[in-house]
Amino acid sequence: AGVPIVPATVSGSQRITPKHSLRVESGVIGVRFGPAIETRGREARTARQGLQDEVRRAIEAGFDAALQGTEARPESH
Repeated sequence: AGVPIVPATVSGSQRITPKHSLRVESGVIGVRFGPAIETRGREARTARQGLQDEVRRAIEAGFDAALQGTEARPESH
């Protein structure tokens, strides 16, 4: 579509949403929006994996270690 992608990172949500539960408890989370990543001018089929990797790195860079607790940051795939 040629529109920029704005990476959004949510840190600390695992503390307020227990696994296998729909319950949300009170607590603090962090939300960070990274700089927009331009997509215009990229060849869709050939640049797709590169764009996915760039967006993933931008999201991972936004994690707040203090809010992540003892759990590790998400693994890159």
